Order: sequence, then structure tokens, then C-alpha cells
Amino acid sequence: MDRLRYAQEIRWLYQAALLLFLVTIALGMARGLGLIDFEDRNQFLTHLHSGVIGWITLGIIATVLWIYGGTAERARDEQYVTWTALVLIVSVPIYIAAW
Repeated sequence: MDRLRYAQEIRWLYQAALLLFLVTIALGMARGLGLIDFEDRNQFLTHLHSGVIGWITLGIIATVLWIYGGTAERARDEQYVTWTALVLIVSVPIYIAAW
């Protein structure tokens, strides 16, 4: 994986997706065990779907970079990939908190 063109961004996106997946699963298990409770069903469904959509989106973007990124050397003007990955990683939790 270190020979991939966007290896660092792929690693970041997969790690963020895994963390979000684990948080979503932990919240679901805690709710199932009765440890936490949401105020209403809409709040529960919003958190559930936002979390699921978030980790799936991050995983898909990482997979696209992995499959189509290639192994060529990076050009100087490819910083937009790094910034896009960072914006996505930061924006998913902000999106969830906003709802």
C-alpha cells in the first residue's frame, strides 16, 4: 500500500471510517442494552443514518482513490486530494452533530 499514489489519504479515510463505524455500533449496542436513550425516534434515526452514511461515504472515497489512484509519482499540484480527504474527515462528524 505504501507504493500507492494516495496511500496517506487512503489510510486516513479508512481510519476515520472505521472509527465512525465503531462509534455507530457502540451507540447502537448501548441503546439496545438500555444504557442510553434518545429523546425521540427522529433523533435516533438521524444519528443512525448519519453515522452509516458517513462511514460508507468515507470508505467508498478511500476505495476509489485506492483503485483509480495508481502508483505514479505525485505531481506538485495534487494537494487538493489531501485537502479534500481532510475536509471530508472533518465534515462528517460536523454533519452528524448538526442534525
